[in-house]
Amino acid sequence: MTSSSERAQQLKKPLVSIVMPIFNDEELLARALDTAIKQSLKNIEIICVDDYSTDGSAKIIERYLKKDTRIKLIRHKENASAFQARLTGIKAASANFILFLDGDDELHRDAAKLAYAQAIKSGSDIVGFGSTVLRKDGSISRDYENAIQPLHKQLVGSNIVTKLFDPNKPSQGQMWRYLFSTKLLVKAYSYFAENQRVNRINDLPIAFLSASLAKKYTSINDKLYIYHFYAGRSGGANFDLEKFKFYSQGVDSINLLGVALQKAGTNPKIQESYDNTRLSVVYNVLQQIKNNLPAKYHREAISFLLTKIELDELVSSIATYLPDALDIVRDYLPLPTSNKKPGSIALFTNNLNTGGVQAVVASQAKYLREAGYKVSIVLLNGNDIAFKIPKSITVEIVDEGPLHVRLKSFKTILKNNKIDTVINHSVLYNFSWPFFNLIAKGAGIKANAWIHSFALRPMTEGNTHGKFLISNLSLIDDLIVLSKTDVSYWKSLGHKNVYYMPNPPSPLLLGNIPISNPKKAPKSQINIVWVGRLQQATKRVLSLVDIANELSKLTDNFTVTIIGPGSVDLTVKQLQEKVKTQGLENNIKVTGPKHGSDLIKELKKADIYINTSIIEGYLLTLVEAQSFGLPVVMYELPWLATVENNHGVIQTPQGNPSVIARELYELAINKPLYEKVSKASLDASKTYLSYDFPKLYKQLLDHSLPKEFSPEIQDEHMGIYVKWTQFYFADLMQGGNATSGIESIKQKDAEIEALKNSKSMKVGNALLNPLRKAKRLKHKLAKNLKNR
Repeated sequence: MTSSSERAQQLKKPLVSIVMPIFNDEELLARALDTAIKQSLKNIEIICVDDYSTDGSAKIIERYLKKDTRIKLIRHKENASAFQARLTGIKAASANFILFLDGDDELHRDAAKLAYAQAIKSGSDIVGFGSTVLRKDGSISRDYENAIQPLHKQLVGSNIVTKLFDPNKPSQGQMWRYLFSTKLLVKAYSYFAENQRVNRINDLPIAFLSASLAKKYTSINDKLYIYHFYAGRSGGANFDLEKFKFYSQGVDSINLLGVALQKAGTNPKIQESYDNTRLSVVYNVLQQIKNNLPAKYHREAISFLLTKIELDELVSSIATYLPDALDIVRDYLPLPTSNKKPGSIALFTNNLNTGGVQAVVASQAKYLREAGYKVSIVLLNGNDIAFKIPKSITVEIVDEGPLHVRLKSFKTILKNNKIDTVINHSVLYNFSWPFFNLIAKGAGIKANAWIHSFALRPMTEGNTHGKFLISNLSLIDDLIVLSKTDVSYWKSLGHKNVYYMPNPPSPLLLGNIPISNPKKAPKSQINIVWVGRLQQATKRVLSLVDIANELSKLTDNFTVTIIGPGSVDLTVKQLQEKVKTQGLENNIKVTGPKHGSDLIKELKKADIYINTSIIEGYLLTLVEAQSFGLPVVMYELPWLATVENNHGVIQTPQGNPSVIARELYELAINKPLYEKVSKASLDASKTYLSYDFPKLYKQLLDHSLPKEFSPEIQDEHMGIYVKWTQFYFADLMQGGNATSGIESIKQKDAEIEALKNSKSMKVGNALLNPLRKAKRLKHKLAKNLKNR
């Protein structure tokens, strides 16, 4: 039973200790002290720890001491950092709970009362509460304020640290956002050296470790702390290299936390939170480079930062939190040059679902294995693998999760499989590929890229993938493209190691040509086939309806079979509805996707293969069709390697359905012509399949390819780019592209500028005239769009 004297002693004991670490806070200290002494909970103590201030801070505190006996002043004999000042205050605290108040901030008058009441009611050893964030001018910093409000009402055990330091979000470790149990803080500090000094981000190590040791956390929504953003030493002007080095000491702080966690013991989830917290700290340092440090210091700043962290951490932090900082640091990263002889290859791609890229990867893996290489296929998504991969080829799937988790998993896969060369097949399909290339290059692994489209494809789709690729060309060792025209383009932009490489046969054709003799001309009905994804923006599938309408004026005895899955801009059902509204159900069959033997049956019974694409890189389906002896009628795509010297292909001007319909009809009724073109198709397919791909891949990886696969820049090729730049702008102006608008114009303009500034443009002024015409088209288009 508690005696009356003990109860009296308990009533005298403060319920909350407010600990104030102070260093040169003279200008704002009185304001902070006023909010402490005016707390509505009177049974408190205010412990001011002067960390060897050189201004009048101590005198201000002494003046307040005379007014309020609850204030205590402890002076350090030397500056020891806020980390030590807080520890001094904790050791001196009489209360069971502690609030922290910085010398340039404020407490709400009910802060101690409400936080303490919540701790007692809930039995929590940490209580979170809301905060107000004010700028120098008194306005509220909404983004920052929203980021630090409590999200969880209650947490227990290891969930406390994993939720307060969420691996999916930038870490927030300010100690002034919480009321702590004094015992918890004493325990957390016990894992650090007694005289430990922490100059930057000095509250994060204790906040994180306390959260990992706590048993129960609860929160209230009341905004009990007023943080003055950039009011004191938190920021400042005249940012230079020395100031950056000071900020970078935050990395030292997180390193200390890592050592302390090892002593305290951890589990995988806490480790994941810690790893993310490290990336957040690096992110904060990188922000100083991006936002404050003059460009003349960037190279030295990056070099200095990399004395503290690994390249992987730098890359992961940028990838996760500050992607646009890549442009600032990319050219200053010390990437080793790989001189290893290729032996273990990783083909890196998004997935192995159905599609042209996936078919190439599946075939390529087989040929690389035949060439004697150890081959791994590394996937970002392992769902629905549509291709049968031989057991001799390893298939690895990158871990799911935030990008930094994926990058770490990617590096582990490369290490475990002893990869020396990565071939990245996804550089035109996402904006994360440079980070994977950097992870590979940082590990001394060669990072190549395979581009599966004509270089102007991003321009036609109205996205910035092309501009992004151009910006990051330096992160690609060898660039492999699908035509000699593309070689000229990418070399003109400054990349030296660019190679043309024909695509390997798709799995449908691996090892054989389906027929050996040309097809006979159709006797009556003309069976036309189209195969591909129903992608209107690039493949112009709806133009097949227009062609069928035109062909019906010449003959009713035909069918057009459209085979393939739907896409974002055109579904199978939408296409079927279009056919129905045009009254062409008897002439057009929309089957959806077909594979394997079902697809082979359709190709065998067809008479002519038709292609309507406005842009393609290689057209694997054309190769497949010609292997069945099918004559090909298509809209012109002059850069395609598969149409060069290919007399099995009849090309017509883009976007003219009556012309292509006439060619289809003439081909079908002219028996000698049909059989001549069929034979030419079959001959062309034999050429495609005659390549010794194992030998070619070996020469590619050994840099011993014949010069024909890496020709010099040619005006003829660059002229194709200029001409088709004009065409795509005109097409957009006429509403032909599914993607249109002023924003698309801006994006495409960047592609034109890159072309204008390329080395090839300096070859002759003649190429500039068509370019100027393209820019005039652009401005005319922009004006038309505004007037719509």
